[in-house]
Amino acid sequence: MREDVPDVSSDTTAQEAAKRAMIEVQRYLADEIAPMMAADAADVLLRMPPKYGAIVLRSWIEAQLSAPDRAVPVSSYVYHAVKKLHHLAELHVVDPKAMARYVAELSRIVVRLCPEGEQTDLRLKLSRIAEAETTLSAPVRLLNREMGSARVEAELKRTLEHQEESRPRAADAAPSPRLAMLIGRLEELGAISKEGPADEEAEELIARMVTKAAAEARDGEQLESSLARLRMLGMEPSVDRRMFRMLGRRLPEWEVDLERSGPGDEKPAGRLLQAMRRIVDTAGSSEEGIRRFSEMVYAAIEQLNEGHLAQAVAMLDLAQRLIEEKKVDQELARIVKNRAQSAVALGPLRQFASAPAKHGLLRKVLRFFQVFTPESLLDRLDGEPKRETRKLMLSLLEVYSTPCRPKVLERLMGCLSGKPPDPNGFYARNLVFLLRRIPRGAQDDPRQELKLLAEFSRPQRPFMVTKETVGALADPSLPKVSQVLAQRLEDFERSAHPGVTDYTDGEMQEILDRTCAALALLGTQEAVRAIVAHARREDLRLGDTVGRLRHLAGCDLAGHDALREILDRLRKTLPAKVLGVVLGRRVAEASSLVQALSGTREPEVRRLFEEIVERYPGQDLAERAREALVKFQAEPASEPAAAEGVAGDLELFGLPTLLQSLADARQTGRLMISERNGHDRAVIFFRDGKIAGGEAGQLRGPDAVYELIERPRPGTFRFERSTPEEPARPEQGMDVVPLILEAIRRHDEFQEDRALVPDGASLMPTGARPSLPEDESDRNLVEAVWQEASRGTAPESCEGVAGSDAYRVRRLYAHWLESGALKRRPAA
Repeated sequence: MREDVPDVSSDTTAQEAAKRAMIEVQRYLADEIAPMMAADAADVLLRMPPKYGAIVLRSWIEAQLSAPDRAVPVSSYVYHAVKKLHHLAELHVVDPKAMARYVAELSRIVVRLCPEGEQTDLRLKLSRIAEAETTLSAPVRLLNREMGSARVEAELKRTLEHQEESRPRAADAAPSPRLAMLIGRLEELGAISKEGPADEEAEELIARMVTKAAAEARDGEQLESSLARLRMLGMEPSVDRRMFRMLGRRLPEWEVDLERSGPGDEKPAGRLLQAMRRIVDTAGSSEEGIRRFSEMVYAAIEQLNEGHLAQAVAMLDLAQRLIEEKKVDQELARIVKNRAQSAVALGPLRQFASAPAKHGLLRKVLRFFQVFTPESLLDRLDGEPKRETRKLMLSLLEVYSTPCRPKVLERLMGCLSGKPPDPNGFYARNLVFLLRRIPRGAQDDPRQELKLLAEFSRPQRPFMVTKETVGALADPSLPKVSQVLAQRLEDFERSAHPGVTDYTDGEMQEILDRTCAALALLGTQEAVRAIVAHARREDLRLGDTVGRLRHLAGCDLAGHDALREILDRLRKTLPAKVLGVVLGRRVAEASSLVQALSGTREPEVRRLFEEIVERYPGQDLAERAREALVKFQAEPASEPAAAEGVAGDLELFGLPTLLQSLADARQTGRLMISERNGHDRAVIFFRDGKIAGGEAGQLRGPDAVYELIERPRPGTFRFERSTPEEPARPEQGMDVVPLILEAIRRHDEFQEDRALVPDGASLMPTGARPSLPEDESDRNLVEAVWQEASRGTAPESCEGVAGSDAYRVRRLYAHWLESGALKRRPAA
C-alpha cells in the first residue's frame, strides 16, 4: 500500500476528533454495528476535511491486509470502504448532499492508497459509486485478515455466483392472471420511459401492478421478480421513495375515525397500504428493511408538506404499527423518525392547526415525531426567540387539547419555584395563555388552577404575566374567582404609587381596565360591587375609574344592590341646561354611567333614559340612552334556537367524516348532496344517528351510500333537520361505521378493477361462457351487465343501466376480462 496519503498527525485537535469517531466507523465497516449506530461518528467525519476520513479508512484497510497470504487487491478494500460510507447517505442517516461532496473529495485521496496498476479501474468505479447496487454483507465477511488467500478467493467466488443466481429475472415466476393482465395493459399503452410513466393512466396501472405484486409476493425475491417486468417495459423501478410516493398519492382522503368501529370489525387497511407493508416486510435484510421504512416515512412527510393530511396519517400509522409489531428494528426506527422530523414543513402544520376539524388527524402526525410531542413543544417553547415559531408551538399544543392541560399546569407550577428560570415572565405568560385556550377536562381540579392563577395575577409579577392571568380569571367555572379578582383590584389600586411596582402608569391603567372587564364578565354581586367601589376612587394615578363602569353594559343589574348607587350618581352627574345650552364638565362621566345601565331593563332605568333623550338631544349621553331604549323595546333575548340545518363544501369535510359526525350527534333529517353546478346528486336519510335510507340516481339504500364513496366527486352538502321521509322499504336504521367500512373496501377494489378496465373501455365476447364471481348472486344484475358489456358499452355507462353501484359493475367487467369471457375490442 502506498504511503503518500497526507500526514496530519501534527493537527492534534483534529486528530483527537477523528480518533473518537474512528473506532465506531471501523466497527461499521466491519459490519459489527448497524448503519444508524454509526451516524453520529459519520457526522463528525463529514464536518472535517476528507483527509481525516482517509486516515480512518487507511487504518481499517491496514488491519485487513495484515494476513500474510491475502489475495484480495487493495482496490477492493478501498472501494468497499468508500461504498459503505456512501451507503449511509442512501439510508438518509446522514445528509446525502454532504456525503456526495465528501465521497468525491475522499475518493481522490484514497485512490493513492492503491498500486498504480489498480488506480485507473478504481477511479472509474468510485465515479459511479452512487449508481452501484449495494450488497454489503458478504464482502465484509470475506474481507477478513484471518482468512487465507485460497479461502478468500473460493468464498468470494461462491458469493458472487450466488448473488448473480439470486438476482430476480422476469421469467422466474409466473404472475397471477390479474397481474399478467396489468402488465399486458402497460405493454399496450407503450407509454413508459426510464423517467417514469408518460401519463396518468400508465402511472395508475404501475401503482396497481406494484400493489398486486406486493400482495402476491412470498418474499423479496418474488417481489423483485415482478418489478423486473417493468424493467422489460423500459422503466427502472426501484423500491425507493418514488414507489412509496406513487402509492401514497393514490390513498383516498378518508378522514374517518376507524377506531370507533366495534372490536370485532375488520379495519380496512386498503390494498395500497397493504402493499407498502409488504414492501417493507419482504426486505431481504434488516438493513434493507430499515431503508425501505425510511423511504416510506419520508414519502409520508412529502404528502403532509403538500397538504394531504389524511394520506400522510395513513402512512405514518402504518409506520408506527411496523415499529410496534417489531417488523423493523425499534432503535433504528427511532433514529429514522428523529432525523426525518426536520423535513416536516411548518406551513402546512400552521394551516391544519388553524382548522379544528383537522385536529384529530393532525394529533396523529404530531405524536409520531418526538419534536412535536407535548413535552418537547413545552420544552422548546421556553426561550424560543422567534415570535412566529412560538405562535406555531402554542397552536400545536392547542391541537392536543384537554389531555395536554395537566402538562401545562405542571410547567406553570414549576415557574413558581423558578424551574425553569423565567425572570421576564415570557414562559409563564404563554402557559397561562394555553390554559385559557385548552378546555378543562372532567378530572382537572379547578381549585388547583385557581390557586396558580391567583399567584400569577399578583402585582409583583411581570406585567405581561399579570395581564394574561387576569384574562384567564374571567372564568365563572372557577370557584370563588370573584373574590380573587376583587382582591386583585384592590391590590392594583394600592400598587399604583411610585416605588411600589415596576409597572408604568400606562401599564397600571391597562391592568386596572382589564381587571374591571374580567369582573364584569363574571357579573356576580361581589364582582359588580368591586367595580362600583373602584369607580368611587378619585386618584389620577388610577386613570378614569368611572369610565370603567362601561364594562357593566353587558350585565343586567336588576336585583344588584349597586343599581341604586349608579342611578343616583347618574342623576347627580347630569349636566345643567340653560337657554338650550348644556353646562357642566361631567358629560363624559354621565355618558359612562348611561352605558353602565344599558343592559338593565328596569322601569326606573327606562324612565331616566327617556328623560335624558328628551333633555339632551344631540348629546352623546342622549344617543346612548336612545340606543338602549330601542334595545329595551325588543323582546328579551332568548336562548338561541338550534340551527335548522348545516351546509358546506363536501371536499372540505369529506363524506365519510360528515356521515360519522351526523351519526355521533344522533341527528334526524336528510343530507342533500349536490354537484358543483347545483344539481342534486343524492339524498341520505338519518334517524337518530342511523342511516334510514338513501337515493342516488336509480340506486336505493346502502348502494346509494356506496356509490357516493366509490366515486367521490366535488360538490356541496346541506343537512336539514327534520323527521326523515320513510324509505320505500321501511327497515331498521343502519349503523354508519360498518357502512363506511364496507364502502371503503369497495372503493379500494373498484380502483384496482378500474385500472384494468378503465372508463371508456370497449370489450367484446370471446365465445367463452361467462362465469360469476364467487360472492355475486344477483343473476338479474349479471345478465343486464353482460348484455351491455358484450355490446361494447363502456363500464361507466353500464352502471346507470344496471341499477347497481360502480363497484359491482366494474368487478363483473374485470372478472370476465380476467377469465377470458371478454377481450378488448380492436381499435378502429
